[in-house]
Amino acid sequence: CPTCGSCAGMFTANSMNCLMEILGMAVPGNGTTLAVSDARRDLIRESAFHLMDLVKKDIRPRDIITKDAIDDAFALDMAMGGSTNTVLHTLALANEAGIEDYDLERINDIAKRVPYLSKIAPSSSYSMHDVHEAGGVSAIVKELVDLGGAI
Repeated sequence: CPTCGSCAGMFTANSMNCLMEILGMAVPGNGTTLAVSDARRDLIRESAFHLMDLVKKDIRPRDIITKDAIDDAFALDMAMGGSTNTVLHTLALANEAGIEDYDLERINDIAKRVPYLSKIAPSSSYSMHDVHEAGGVSAIVKELVDLGGAI
């Protein structure tokens, strides 16, 4: 790891950061913004204001994390070649959100229809910083939407 924060490869921390973004549990840019940067500091501030707004509106994580949102998260995970630990963590999120019938078969069905789009370290020399510079999670999601049926 080059500095504080997570390593720049597609390991568990970065995988889950990206999934939290598409799940709606983190603000856009959270998944790929460098840990030590002015942009990260701005994201922290934006997140705090967003959280307070959600509290005022009585919007809870269970209102945000739906079966469709988890499908989208796994589609992103497959497209990015995310950590296999995301399966454990995201199934736990589904359980906590009260989604009882989310299983490995459903994840396999998603994996069959979603292409591997962004080869990131350790599978290549590209880092999360490169993904960020190329548009981050939003750019990958746009590619998945443009494919039709992937997300």
